[in-house]
Amino acid sequence: MKTCSKCDKSKNLEEFSLKNKNTGLRSSWCKACNREYQKNHYKLNKDIYREKARQWEKANGGASGKRLRNYSLTREQYNSLLMEHDGKCWICREASATHIDHDHSCCSGASSCGGCVRGLLCGFCNTMLGRAKDSKEFFSRAITYLT
Repeated sequence: MKTCSKCDKSKNLEEFSLKNKNTGLRSSWCKACNREYQKNHYKLNKDIYREKARQWEKANGGASGKRLRNYSLTREQYNSLLMEHDGKCWICREASATHIDHDHSCCSGASSCGGCVRGLLCGFCNTMLGRAKDSKEFFSRAITYLT
C-alpha cells in the first residue's frame, strides 16, 4: 500500500505509475490524480500544445512524412500515385487509398527501397494481399472458384 500525496488516499501499488522500471520506484501521485492533472493541464494549455504539434509537423512532415520516408517516396511521387486513380484504391476503386503497397519479395517489412512500390490501396485490399502473401496462384484459383 502507498498513500497518494495529491488525494491523500491509501491505494495498492499498482495504482501508482512506475517512475523507473529498474529500481521499481513509483510516482508519488496515483494514476487517477495524475490523469486528472494531465487532463486539466492540457485544457489550460491546449493552444501551446497545438502550436508545438504544428511546428513539429511542419519540420518533420508529420506522420505522413515518416510513412513517405519509409517507402522512399517524395511528396510529389506520392501525389502522382494518388492521382492515378483519383485517390481511390487501385484494386477495388471504391475506398480511399491510404496504404502504400510494395512488393515484399524485393523489400520485406514495413519499409521499401521505393523501386518496389506498386500502388496505393485501401486497408481491406492491402490486408487481402498480405494475407494471400502476394500469391498470383492464390488469386488465380480464387477467380476460377468465383466463375
